[in-house]
Amino acid sequence: MSKKQTHAAQPAANAGYSLNRLDIILGLVCAIFFIDTVAPIAAMGVTSIAWMVIIGVVFFFPGCLVVAEQGAAYPENGGLYAWIKRAYGTLWGARIAWMYWCGNALWISSAMTVIVNVFCQLFGVEIGLAGKAALNILLVWLITGLALRPMKNSTRIINFAASVKILMAFGLIISGSIWLASGHAPANTFDWQAIRPSYGQAMVFIPALIYNFLGFETMSAAAASMRNPKKDVPIASLSNVLLVIGLNIIAVSGVLLIIPSAKVDIIGGILTCFTLGLNHGVLGSLIVYAIGILYLAALCSQSLMWMLATCRMAQATAQANELPAVLAKSHPHHDSPAGALIAGACITTVMTITSTVLSGSAQEMFWSIFSSTTILLLIPYFVNFQAFLKLRKHDKQTIRPYIFPAPDWVVTVLMRLAQLILFLTAFFLIWVPGEPFKAANAGFIAIGVILTLAIGETLIRRSLKRRTSPDSSTQPSAADA
Repeated sequence: MSKKQTHAAQPAANAGYSLNRLDIILGLVCAIFFIDTVAPIAAMGVTSIAWMVIIGVVFFFPGCLVVAEQGAAYPENGGLYAWIKRAYGTLWGARIAWMYWCGNALWISSAMTVIVNVFCQLFGVEIGLAGKAALNILLVWLITGLALRPMKNSTRIINFAASVKILMAFGLIISGSIWLASGHAPANTFDWQAIRPSYGQAMVFIPALIYNFLGFETMSAAAASMRNPKKDVPIASLSNVLLVIGLNIIAVSGVLLIIPSAKVDIIGGILTCFTLGLNHGVLGSLIVYAIGILYLAALCSQSLMWMLATCRMAQATAQANELPAVLAKSHPHHDSPAGALIAGACITTVMTITSTVLSGSAQEMFWSIFSSTTILLLIPYFVNFQAFLKLRKHDKQTIRPYIFPAPDWVVTVLMRLAQLILFLTAFFLIWVPGEPFKAANAGFIAIGVILTLAIGETLIRRSLKRRTSPDSSTQPSAADA
């Protein structure tokens, strides 16, 4: 799942494109509203609606206010990476860049799992797990090849993906309405007893809900490319609270009207809803196929833009001698981050093969990769909340056009609460108390995360050592000084 840091908007920023208000909102939808995680959230049941509101109020909304202040005060490209580096220095900045780039390379594998399985479901193709893994790898390299080409219309791709996601969210609730109008009863009970938040088996899917709210700093990462960042960043950050929560509730409600929560397929649940709700007659079948193809295109576009965004960040960090030099290489003709793209595709390939060998099904493969990726993406947010408090306390000279509208002690309490939520999310990815402990799955996740962080730390320290060595031809940048 990342985004956030350079995000989906970053390619546009690099191209010198000036982002208007519509671009900002659609960019937020593209980066934050993950239509492919709607099914896992729906698997929580109707109670997911209450949890969305609660998490939105205590985590998502304060997070938006944090990045609104950070983005307006420090409108440079880079987002979390730039803010954490400003607060804690080059080493932590490099760590964040590594986590985002490597975490995205791992996430791409789970995204490809969804794309391949949706394709097979849409066209009725039966393929074994090994065959699907082979298609995953082929698709990874096809998208990597596309990312190596010039991206002159990146903002259009972002807007296309966002528009399709919005269309699908409303399409799901329309499908649910048609399902009810056809004489079917709601597959789940929508009353207070069902909606009220409760602790139970559904907590397994809480991480998917948190993941769907990550990325709230996306447009702040491209603040330097906005026409009026001091005004647009706060508006965009606050607007996406209602937008993302609303889209998630609409989409999840559509799924739960048609499919019992216990039977929601976390990969194919979205397409199943459209098939059950709309697949009546030739016209209905054509509509389902059209939606399915648009869904696949949006997922590919989302993967492409996140791949480009995180690779550009890794490239810039490597060019500052904070990551291995191979990641700094550019395509000789298209100026794309070739080194980071190819290295990332190699990581994705290895992850796909490893998870296929260790998994018994496509769902297990998706969830194992998703869990490892999410933990890596949670760490930068945890650190950024701390960086926000530090910069607020020690950087008094910077003008802050927008300030978190609460007393300092309230801000501190909210940041600690947000950090607690992130910690519990990581814990739930490994084990939910009260549920069976799956040692193999937990081991895969833990080893994957520890190895990723250990390898990153080794490479970063070697890169920084090379940077400061007497024979190094690259001098530290003015920003680092």
